[in-house]
Amino acid sequence: MIAAPFVYGRLTRQATSVTAESVCHHCSEPFTLEIDRDMNISVETPGAAPVVFVPDVVPFDVEGPDIVDDF
Repeated sequence: MIAAPFVYGRLTRQATSVTAESVCHHCSEPFTLEIDRDMNISVETPGAAPVVFVPDVVPFDVEGPDIVDDF
């Protein structure tokens, strides 16, 4: 689960991060992101410029069977 490093880092006050590898939907080129415990995102792949965002979801107003479906 991607949230675990952030929760752990906050609780222990340690510098934690997660590395995410993905592929561009448009051009199929792979890229790598590093996300730290404060949700700072850095692109590790030279030349890649992905658009990164967190959807605005109200947890108590989901329409799907769970919050993941509303994301």
